[in-house]
Amino acid sequence: MCPICKECGENINHLREICSGWQETNVFFNKKKGCIDGKYTEFKGDDSVLEYNCPNPNCEKTLFTNPAEAEEFLREKDELQEIVAEKLKQIEEGKDES
Repeated sequence: MCPICKECGENINHLREICSGWQETNVFFNKKKGCIDGKYTEFKGDDSVLEYNCPNPNCEKTLFTNPAEAEEFLREKDELQEIVAEKLKQIEEGKDES
């Protein structure tokens, strides 16, 4: 089971990481051939803005700004989800005690 977004209530299996920085591109021009030989692009993050957002296009709210909290959220299951899953398993096995 996936964690649930605390803003929109949707099940999510990943977060969108938003960070600030710039893209650096190096283009290699071959003078003999008169054309571009290659291109190398690298993202340079500056860590001044770091957000973890809901991937649902109808939500996209910032859920975390701390990487450790974001990772913990993705690793943990919602307690209610675990209780419901266990209850369903008991019902399927015919061991429901309610």
